[in-house]
Amino acid sequence: MVVGALFWRGQAVRERALRATRQRCKQYEVVLLDQTVALAACRPRWSRRQGPQLERRFRFEFTVTGQDRYQGVTTTRGDRVASIFLEPHTVPEDEP
Repeated sequence: MVVGALFWRGQAVRERALRATRQRCKQYEVVLLDQTVALAACRPRWSRRQGPQLERRFRFEFTVTGQDRYQGVTTTRGDRVASIFLEPHTVPEDEP
């Protein structure tokens, strides 16, 4: 029962991370590859305001031109997205 509840909650957090990652990619005008995020790490953390929480790191790949792949990381703490990092990437120049 407990394992099922943890799995279900983990899926909800992953979906929240994916939605936030899609929004950030759209904001920066890059393409989220494979339309997914993958759990890379999970560890307990302590928050003064929230108490004990799980910190999850989800990795994803994105592209600007369709040729080069770049890495990104979305971090969640508890049920909320704490940060989204996109690796430095080239931005194509506008052609005249």
